[in-house]
Amino acid sequence: MLVEAIGLTKHFGARGAGVAAVDNVSLAVAEGETLALIGESGCGKSTLGRLLLRLIAGDSGRIKFDGADITDLSQRALRPLRQKMQILFQHPDSSFHPRKTLIASLIEPQRLHLLAPRAAAREKAVRLAVELGLHADILDRYPHQVSGGQLQRIALARVLTLDPKFIVLDEPTSMLDVSVQAQVVSLLRVAQQRYGLTYLFITHDLDLAAAVSDRIAVMYRGRVLEQGPPAKIVDAPEHDYTKRLVSAFRYYLKKD
Repeated sequence: MLVEAIGLTKHFGARGAGVAAVDNVSLAVAEGETLALIGESGCGKSTLGRLLLRLIAGDSGRIKFDGADITDLSQRALRPLRQKMQILFQHPDSSFHPRKTLIASLIEPQRLHLLAPRAAAREKAVRLAVELGLHADILDRYPHQVSGGQLQRIALARVLTLDPKFIVLDEPTSMLDVSVQAQVVSLLRVAQQRYGLTYLFITHDLDLAAAVSDRIAVMYRGRVLEQGPPAKIVDAPEHDYTKRLVSAFRYYLKKD
């Protein structure tokens, strides 16, 4: 397994009176697969994704990446791993500096990780943007001068400049128009095949989870209730909450 969580727990607030955003969660993501993490808003999905990347610290449990236990690594020791573990945020507009051109934002991660001199970093950024269906001249613009779909493509290109192995996709299409959502999902699939990526795809959309994933994990109130292939989760759910989730999805699908 490329990524593993073992008994992972995270409280917000005082331990006795606080909220267990993630409660004794164990799951694993195999190299090259897409694990969809589905659940209602506030169930702990995004918190779990950030815990796996060591963006926030857990209270207990272990995290493994590529066979190594990274739970207690210092920030200095984590630095070489940061480029291999990345996140694509829900709101791409808020993850770009409004006063920097897009090409400057694409070059910056490579420079921070000392991966390439400026000219080579620029060349790689432009190449990736073009491979993701963008015109090179768009990169001289500022974030507010491009569409949401274009900005999410650029955000993906920025992540890919670091040659990651694992990407947490935190509701990457929820802020986009329906027509653009399909384009971004298709783009993510192509990128996964082309660059050998492993995804944790966080979503509240069961239809999307079933379409993009190799496996689905259902989360509710900080716990992962069940995991399995999409067909099993959708057609033969075991937990009562998953059954209600599938029933609600089918109801709204018929209603539409």
